[in-house]
Amino acid sequence: IEEFADGILKQLLLALELQTTLPLPELLGPKPEPVELGLATALSRVDFVDEGGQVGLSMGLHADNQVRTQSLGSIQRDGCLEGEDEMFYYGWDRSFGGAMKTDVINAALFSVWRSGFLDGPIELGGLLDGLGGVGSLPIPLDDLELQLAWTSPPILNDCGGKGILQLEFGDLLAELDANLLGSEISAVLYVDAAISLFFGSSAEGLSVTVGDFAFLEVEIIEYEETKAGLLDIRDLLENQLYGLLSGLIVGQSFGPLDLEPIALGDVVPGLPAEAVLDLGNLSISKEGGYVVLGADLL
Repeated sequence: IEEFADGILKQLLLALELQTTLPLPELLGPKPEPVELGLATALSRVDFVDEGGQVGLSMGLHADNQVRTQSLGSIQRDGCLEGEDEMFYYGWDRSFGGAMKTDVINAALFSVWRSGFLDGPIELGGLLDGLGGVGSLPIPLDDLELQLAWTSPPILNDCGGKGILQLEFGDLLAELDANLLGSEISAVLYVDAAISLFFGSSAEGLSVTVGDFAFLEVEIIEYEETKAGLLDIRDLLENQLYGLLSGLIVGQSFGPLDLEPIALGDVVPGLPAEAVLDLGNLSISKEGGYVVLGADLL
């Protein structure tokens, strides 16, 4: 039994070492060409204790540079985790868990940004369908074109209060052409923002709820209005966008997302086809610079 188990365990651990590509879904609208990230993982730690085993992985993501901005690399935190242990130790309050360092998540966001995936025209109709549709807005957006150019990558900031994660971005360049309530406008503006994210769980799976803006700043650098309408659109963009977007997305929940059973027989040679890893009662928390997924084995 020991010889058989050792072989299976070795195959299982080796299966965690990957060199592959990750295709990115067209969440923001169709792209001229498919966008893929290179992914590599390597075993960095294997510990077994009475409660169970803990496996650590190093991970790297790569994308060919498709942005004009010259960047020094992905952003790391500065000072907010002083005194925290660099190594993650699972508390075993749940029978299964996984943790990813927030710096690794930000490295992934950097690779997505560097690939140019975030740049380009945005299909607002598809995005807003998930938020109640265009009809949920007080202003119709049927005749609106929005082009984005991210001059820096977005980041996930875990240096806030307990349980709070913030999605932040700065110097997002947006080009807007629209007919809003009779006003025909063309504008170029920069946007800086930070918005809180809260994770929850239920019997159906995980969900994320959008919290309030920590800040939202808009700077208009070009503005042209060829036809005046019912509202002062420039004032709306510069001074009232916070209230408009808050009413649209703050409090919105996405999910629940449940994890499908993983067929271990497809991953580890020698395991029977009916061997599966089935997880339930999922939860997400943050701990010492890591985002932690907890689950029960079903």
